[in-house]
Amino acid sequence: MVTENDLSLIMTRIFDKLDSFEEKIDKICERLTKLEASVNEHYNDIEEDKERKRFNSKNNERKFYIIIAAIGTIFGVISLIK
Repeated sequence: MVTENDLSLIMTRIFDKLDSFEEKIDKICERLTKLEASVNEHYNDIEEDKERKRFNSKNNERKFYIIIAAIGTIFGVISLIK
């Protein structure tokens, strides 16, 4: 027959085991939260890099068209002078 003391001991062991599971789950949640923050930061860095490259390419295109227009203008002026 199970005595009250034995029952108390069994309950204590069960609760201790549950507490250890809870601690492990908390640690896993902390690690997943850190991982999520890291992934979000990495994703944001990638998006910023894409946006910066897109802006730089637009600037390069604009510079190219300005140079072409300047060369055309110079050749036009030279043709008019001759």
